Amino acid sequence: MLPLFRSLQMFQLVRPAMHFGVAMTPDAQLAVLARETQWELDEAAFELGGGRYTSDQRRKLADRLFGLAEALRGDLDKPLIIDAS
Repeated sequence: MLPLFRSLQMFQLVRPAMHFGVAMTPDAQLAVLARETQWELDEAAFELGGGRYTSDQRRKLADRLFGLAEALRGDLDKPLIIDAS
């Protein structure tokens, strides 16, 4: 299993690897995860400012952020190959 997928699964952040019947690449899955986390952060910032964000919500968000960080680090040891064809 690829390190990225293992990181995503470890933190239960995996969405179906299919989008409109087309398999998503690991990079696409990571992009979806990053966007979802951004939306959660936006909501958290609003709710924190109003004093409506519970300690349980904070812990869950921290876990999601940790999972995103692990996913981002997932395959840094592999060389980046850009196909310009």
